[in-house]
Parts: sequence; structure tokens; C-alpha cells
Amino acid sequence: QVEIPQAGDPDAQRAGHVFAEVRPGCGEKHLRPVLRGGFFFVGYVYALQNQMDKAREVLSVVEDEYGDSPYAPTSIALIGQTYLPDRTKDEDSFRKGIGVWEEFLTRYGSHALAPQVQLGIGQAYANWGDQANAITTMERFVTRFPDHADAPKAQFGAGQGYLALKKFEEATAAF
Repeated sequence: QVEIPQAGDPDAQRAGHVFAEVRPGCGEKHLRPVLRGGFFFVGYVYALQNQMDKAREVLSVVEDEYGDSPYAPTSIALIGQTYLPDRTKDEDSFRKGIGVWEEFLTRYGSHALAPQVQLGIGQAYANWGDQANAITTMERFVTRFPDHADAPKAQFGAGQGYLALKKFEEATAAF
């Protein structure tokens, strides 16, 4: 059983620094699976520790150098998550995060994380206060994933967006 390091764990931080010194392209093919998994894990740990810049940097290595890795889609999804409104108050960073998630949906639209990413985009827009884009994204979720367990949640989110915009007829239809 693997123990997942918690935020502030000094061993996890040391592991992050060790892996950050290892660079892809070392010519050792047998290390490739270890490195791609290691970089993903270290990026994940940095995200847990709220070190978002480091998380983005390390997770980007997984995408850039190990794009064939099964960790690549999850890395992109996590990179997008590091830009969520509760993590940044900067609009440029927020828009960049939405762009990362949109790129995820373009590249990995059939991935198991695609519904979560689509819903995350809608929730991020709503939390940011951009109700028009929140509604569009939530409605896109319902259209794209009508049988998903979170489809009612997305439909409700669209209704909340309409209420926030004082579009009561649309809100009633959405609910």
C-alpha cells in the first residue's frame, strides 16, 4: 500500500527536488516509464502542497516529454486545475487555465476525465462570475454527456447561471 504524501510533508518535498533535477532524454529507455510516472507523482505532490508554479512546471514535463504516457491527459487536467479561481485572482492566469482545459477536451475528448474537466470549466466560470460562459459550458456538458451522473448537476448549474443573470424564464426551463 502506498501512502500519499500530504501537504507540507518534507519527504515529498525532497522527492520533488530530486526528480526536478532528473531531465528527460537521458537515453535510458528502461527509465522512461519510471521517469514519466515520477514526474507525474512529483507534480501531483507539488499541487497538494499548493506550490502551483512548481506543479505546472513538473506536470508540463510529462506532457512535453512523455506525451505518449498514460499520465499525460491527467497531467494536463491537473495543470488546468492549478489555475482555478480559488487558486488565482489574476484574470490572465484564469483564462490560461480555461485554455488548458479546453485543449484537454480537444485532445482527449473521450478520456474518462473529460466530463469532470467540462464540468470544472463551467464551475470555474461560475465561480469567476462569468455566468454567460458558465451557462454555455454547463449546457454543453448536458448535450455532450446526457447520461453522465453529473448531468443533473450541470443542468442545475445552468439554471443558477440564468438566475444570476435574472433570466427567469430560462432558469425555470433549466430547472
